[in-house]
This record gives sequence, C-alpha cells and structure tokens, in this order.
Amino acid sequence: MSRFLIVGGGASGTLLATQLLRQTRTPIELLLADPEQVGRGVAYGTPYLEHRLNVTAGRMSALPDDADHFVRWLGARGEAAEPTRYVPRATYGEYLRATLVEAVAAAGPGIRFRWLWDEVTAVRVYEDGARVELRAGGTVSADRVALALGEGPGKGPHPELATEPRYLPNPWARGAVESIGPSEKVLVLGTGLTMVDVALALRQRGHTGGILAISRHGLLPRVHGASRPVAFPARDGQTLRAWVRYLRRRVAERPEDWRSVVDGLRPITAAVWTRLSRADRARFLRHLRAIWDVHRHRMAPGIGEAVAEMQTRGLLGATAARLVDAGPRGDGFDVVLRPRGGQGERRLRVGWIVNATGSEVDPGRSDSPLLRQLLRDGLVRVDELGLGLDATAEGAVVGAWREPSSILFTLGPLLRGRLWETTAIPEIRIQAQRLAARWLDDAEAVESATVRAHATLTGGHEPPPSLQEEDLGAHLRRQLARNR
Repeated sequence: MSRFLIVGGGASGTLLATQLLRQTRTPIELLLADPEQVGRGVAYGTPYLEHRLNVTAGRMSALPDDADHFVRWLGARGEAAEPTRYVPRATYGEYLRATLVEAVAAAGPGIRFRWLWDEVTAVRVYEDGARVELRAGGTVSADRVALALGEGPGKGPHPELATEPRYLPNPWARGAVESIGPSEKVLVLGTGLTMVDVALALRQRGHTGGILAISRHGLLPRVHGASRPVAFPARDGQTLRAWVRYLRRRVAERPEDWRSVVDGLRPITAAVWTRLSRADRARFLRHLRAIWDVHRHRMAPGIGEAVAEMQTRGLLGATAARLVDAGPRGDGFDVVLRPRGGQGERRLRVGWIVNATGSEVDPGRSDSPLLRQLLRDGLVRVDELGLGLDATAEGAVVGAWREPSSILFTLGPLLRGRLWETTAIPEIRIQAQRLAARWLDDAEAVESATVRAHATLTGGHEPPPSLQEEDLGAHLRRQLARNR
C-alpha cells in the first residue's frame, strides 16, 4: 500500500488530499500534517466576515469537474445559493474542510486517512521514499511528499522595526490588529489587498483613528465589474514589450471593458509567463507587477464600496511614498515619509505601523525550519527569480543537482516562479487534480509490479514466511524510481 504525506492543511493541501481520496482505485494511506485547522490557511482563517472572496461563488468550486459544487453546498446549509455572491472567506474555509470530510467518508475499503496535528520540521529523501520528522518528536515514512505550504508572512521592508512593540510585521498573526486602539492613527506599509483586509478588520472593530497606506505606486486594487473574457490567439515567441503593446491596443479598443481583456489572459497566463525570457520576467517584476496586481487581483464590489466610504469619510488614505525613518516613542512612532519623486518630506505621528506588503515569496528568506532544512540539504532550490521553488510544471521539485524529484512535490504558491498565476483556487484545484493522478498512477504501477513479482516468485501461492511483502514492495519501488 502506498503512503502519501501532504505537508500543510491550507487550501492547497486540502484540495490535493480531496483529489487523492476521490480518484484512488487502489488502497492508499494518506497523511495530512498541519498543527492548525484543515482548510483554513492564511486566506480562509480570518475571523472577520468583511473579508470576502474576491471571486464569485460560482467560480470557486473545489472540484474542477463539478463547477456548481460550492454553490450547492451553500444552498444545502441554508445560505443564498447565488453564483454571483462574494462569500466570506471564513465560510469558504468551512467549505474546503467539509469537502475533505465528505471525501474521507466516501473513501472505499482499504483507504486510510490520518490527520497529523503537528508541524513537519524536516524531510529526509531516500531512493525509495522519504522520512518526515515532526516537531513533537518521532518520524513518519512516506512514498511521496507534497509541500503544500501556502504563503508565509513577509518580513516587510523595515526589519529594523521588528522588535518594536507597536510594529505589526504580520497582520494575520492571531490577535494582531486587536491590539490597535479605536482612536489610534495607523500607518500601513502597502496598498494592496492585504492593506484592504487590515482596513476592513479595523473598520469592523469600530476604528476611527485614521489609516494612511503607502506604497511605491500608491495604487489601490481595482473593483470587480461585468466581464466577458476575450479570447486571445496563440502568440508564440512574443517578447514582454510586444505583449504590452498588444494589450494596450486591445484595451484602447474597449476602454470601459478592460476587465474582459485582463480576464481573457487568465487561461494563458502560465503559458505566456513560461515562454518569456528570464530578462523579460525580471523586467515585468520591476516595472509592471504593481500595475498587473491591482488590475488582476481585484476587490469585490461591496468591499470596494466600503473602501470608498472610508476614503470619503477621511478614515483611509493611500499615497505613493516610502518610509525613510520611524522614531519609536512610548505610544507609537514619529515617522518621516518621502513622496514618490523624492521632493519634500512628510512628518507625522502614528500609534502603529502595520506591514501589509504581502507574503514572503522567496523561500530563501523564509523562517520555516522545514524550508531551511530542505534548502540546506540541497533537496530543493529557489527558482531563478526568487519567487518560489524551482520545479517542473507538474510540481516535481528540482534540487541542487538540477534533477526533478520523484519523491518530493509541491503545488500552489511555491510554483509562482514556474507558473506566475498559481495562488488562486481555479489554478490550484487543477494542479491538485493532476498531481493526484500522477501519484496514483505511480501507486498502481507499483501495486501491479508487486502482484506480478509475487506471482512469479510463488507460482501463484503464498510466499514462505521468510519473504516479506513489505520488503518486496520497497525493492520494486526502488527499481521504478531508478527507471523513471
């Protein structure tokens, strides 16, 4: 029996576990390791109901082959089953958990599922599998391991503030924004969706002290609206410059319908990204990433209205500037901001500084003991742009020896360097479906080879007591690993 282990119980890990249980036709043992609640992760673990999905319910099914699954689940629990709803993210976390529980309950005989309520601190890879070390002690062996680690908290652009009690490096930490008093002024580093979440959390808590958000460009995410994605023809070999010119022409043809142009890119984004040269991808990150992010990763209409109301009431401001100095004082900071363009400086006092510049995408900068161990041992390496792990398109990680692993895989945000668009459910559910199929095909091949070898060695009879099936299976798995 093959044993699979998934490290991480957020959206990526939950989707992969669900697919493995739904697809398998042979007995497997599936382990899911995470010290937190399954299905939650950073995105869907928020307690604030104002934190909503930025994609409509009709596009958020966990199952690629059942588009209405999420909408039906909402209706079954007595909620409005409307495909156009922007549902609270906490509700979606409950849905992911329920989908996995349903898959466990429907699993056939011989299929085992076990939740490891623990943190994986190290993975040791051998020729025929891996040994996983747990923080609480002990080890677990597995034939395949998936790193479904999601996105870790970023350190932010000012690590020198890390020890200051009124600096929040991770707004997602439990109880973080609850420390902020309702009348205290807040400086937020970043103007993207994380900043929006911080502002909404404070708004829900009755905060009236004022929030100033700053970033290099000072751009707020755009708001979702009507969209009919346009179809793009194949454009092999196009440079970044050529793509930008082409997209500008398409938007100029329909300036009021730019969302349809941006959304039309979604099915081909990974292919376009993969075909760009390294220089063009680096150029995109330097010059166009902020513009792409605010147009591609948009706010739900209701969230956009709440943000606009806060701006109108003077409770939220956003500007293009950078923090050049922050002098701590007992009840906050004296800060100096330099506007974009470098002319003049702005001085003000704030009670808190919150880092909302987003997650840490470079595994080399991560605080995760597991990622540090994997990098140190050469089992994984950072991709060439520092956006995630080097891996094949199907998720086999590439280590220091530049060979794709047959044991260690990843999916979701850690594939950003390979695929760019890989943090949303519509992309991750396809990755989970394909990776599960790959693993199960391998498991069936091992099972078939074991049965054939058993029959050859025993003439169709039971083996003598000295021949252990487990040893035979391990031997055949080693052969398959060498031949792959």
